[in-house]
Amino acid sequence: MKFIPQNPYIVGNPIKTKAMFFGREDDFQFVIRKIGSGLANQIIVFCGDRRSGKTSILFQILNGRLGKNFLPVLIDMQILAGVKSDLEFFRTIIEVACTTLKLPGLSFERVAKKAGDNSIEHYFDAFLFYVKKEFPEKIVLFLLDEYELIEAKIRDHSLSESVIHYLAGTLESDYRISFIFTGSTNLENRKEEFWKVLLGKSIYRKISYLSRNDTYRLISDPLHEYIEYPEEILSTIYRLTGGQPFYTQVICQNLVDILMEEERNDPAGDDLKRVIKDIVANPLPQMIYSWNNLSDWTRLTLSALGGLIKRPDDWINDQQVYQFLLQSKVRLPFKRERINILLEEAYQQEFLEKNEEEKYRFKIDLFRRWIKKEHSIWKTVKEVKLELKKPINAVLTWSIIPAALALSGFLFFVALPNWFGVSFFRDILSIGFNPVKDIRIKANLAPFRVTIDESQILTSEGLEDKFVITIPTLAAGEHVFKFTHPETGIVFERKIEITQETRYIPVFFSEENSTAGQDASRKEVIEAGEVGSLFISSVPQGATIMIDGVVNSVTPQLIRDVPLGTRSIGILMEGYKPEYFEVKISKNEIIEKNIVLSASYGTLVLDVRPTARIYLDGIYLIDTPYAKPLTIATGKHIITIENENLKVKKNIPIQVNEGETISIKEDLRK
Repeated sequence: MKFIPQNPYIVGNPIKTKAMFFGREDDFQFVIRKIGSGLANQIIVFCGDRRSGKTSILFQILNGRLGKNFLPVLIDMQILAGVKSDLEFFRTIIEVACTTLKLPGLSFERVAKKAGDNSIEHYFDAFLFYVKKEFPEKIVLFLLDEYELIEAKIRDHSLSESVIHYLAGTLESDYRISFIFTGSTNLENRKEEFWKVLLGKSIYRKISYLSRNDTYRLISDPLHEYIEYPEEILSTIYRLTGGQPFYTQVICQNLVDILMEEERNDPAGDDLKRVIKDIVANPLPQMIYSWNNLSDWTRLTLSALGGLIKRPDDWINDQQVYQFLLQSKVRLPFKRERINILLEEAYQQEFLEKNEEEKYRFKIDLFRRWIKKEHSIWKTVKEVKLELKKPINAVLTWSIIPAALALSGFLFFVALPNWFGVSFFRDILSIGFNPVKDIRIKANLAPFRVTIDESQILTSEGLEDKFVITIPTLAAGEHVFKFTHPETGIVFERKIEITQETRYIPVFFSEENSTAGQDASRKEVIEAGEVGSLFISSVPQGATIMIDGVVNSVTPQLIRDVPLGTRSIGILMEGYKPEYFEVKISKNEIIEKNIVLSASYGTLVLDVRPTARIYLDGIYLIDTPYAKPLTIATGKHIITIENENLKVKKNIPIQVNEGETISIKEDLRK
């Protein structure tokens, strides 16, 4: 028996040598096809989650994995931390390139001398001039790890947006120069407008998990002289990690540690169980990070899925998840159809796998085991601040049923025409599914009445506070409110969207029943000095501000003369999820709120044949056929389909809502 000399598995750091790097051949060939075989300069964006191997791929390219036609230069964005200007940024890049390439006659000093002045263009032109002079057919390939840091430096004003425009201009030059960026998302999904100038020259490439064969090689090859892994161990590790290289190395590292400590080289199932038990009990920071970055409802859905799956290879559908949540007495804040959307989102994010029967399971079974232990449905309900339905006392239930039936009969035959209608029964049926409770309607004149959806009538007459009506329960969604003040005869209607965040609806009765009338009502409050101020900013800027359901202005904005008390604020912007919150306005005080809006996305599925170029709002997107769904921002878009050979160009307007899938199917030959 040969004793294992050392543990070769690397966890947490990128792999810089060839010895421990396996697979990714498709990714390398992709670069060669897109940059090496053509004449066009390009930006390839490698996207993937943390620890997916993006940086390791860059090191392999730096070591010559693409062949002799490339001159790779790796720019670690961390070395640019102290850079304070555009010129300094590009000078640093060129200095790193001169040091890395070590070409005859190429030095930073020589480049600086030829540049003559302190302009970015002259520095880059001088550098590329010397490279082309020595190697006219070779491609300078700059590798920028974590390209989002450029955006961060533009935000803190260390760099200007001109940096991005200059990169775009460089790609149009006669020199052979291209870039590979790595990051968590592609350029299309960046919120900042300045990235758009690069979209026409950028290509997106998802860095995903290793294949089964490459995962087996990562497990077996590093210690093949010392350990022979049984097929059962190999397949179990692959199911535990789904081929994710970081988690595979974590398991292998721990498994080899056990073998070295016990001076043996025969891994068994019990050894693997010990490793998994320890990881689940002491979760990796990456696992916690991934969980915390999921939306509340995705966490709830994955928790339910984890509770349902008993064996690693079990498959579960959306109906089973929904039934599990109902049986667990969870008060769902959304409709049943939302479950399928949440599962599909988790599938798109590669947390789940999906089979042909539209059933799901965890791609990384290690993640499932941890969720099952540490994030049960009961814990997750508390995490996302939901409630469980309270059980009904059986004795009490049977004692009140006769009385309830008698009362319902009386109401049906006597009071129905005046009090209740379709919306009442809709609201009653919605209890436990999507009800919004205790919504307060506050008016400036009293007493008053409100009619909801032309059926449910409520009045403040006889109430202790005649200026306020409380709606005990109302279904989420859009409703028509009709407000009446009997003494003045003022009557007007408003359509109001009721959400889970709705707590307060203001009503201003005025003679003209107009914005001017509402402002007049506010003026009385303002003149009395009962006001405060509110400063609201948002990222991105330009979002609509609503105060108590009325549009006020756009961000950033200092809003003076806000009536005292609790105000309901809404921040809305197309392409982003709305944000709702309440603020308490105090006299002569400025309340400051900075809201970071979360982008809202839908899915686009394209089935366009034969091959066509696809543009999104005039910007090149992809070439079809393309099988995978595309994630695009919500809102109105124009999809352009173009095939020059067939002389076909179509513009298709679409409206994308959050979580919605838009399918476009076109046969251009027709």
